[in-house]
Amino acid sequence: MTFMIVEDNNRMRAYISDLIRKEGDTIIECSDGEFAGDLYAKYQPDWVLMDIKMKKINGIKATRNIIKSFPFAKILMLTSYDTVEYRNASLEAGAVGFVSKKKLEELIETIENY
Repeated sequence: MTFMIVEDNNRMRAYISDLIRKEGDTIIECSDGEFAGDLYAKYQPDWVLMDIKMKKINGIKATRNIIKSFPFAKILMLTSYDTVEYRNASLEAGAVGFVSKKKLEELIETIENY
């Protein structure tokens, strides 16, 4: 499986990569929503794991940009800001789900059950 992790925190990106990686998986890393669309177009990963709060382009806008060109992209939002507003905005942008960084153990289960 191919995953793209869009996360501005290097340590968190590495942690997520270690958490999801299985033998044979490919992990593409991206540090900001600004580059997410181009990387998605280049690699067309099976899953995008998208942070919401990033400096240049946030995850909600980056999700909208990807979905505009690739409507069947599977994007899961990952954030420390687990609010109804962020959940709704994420789903309206086209994300297929939302996982709190405080409960990252739910990430694998969410992917497997999709």
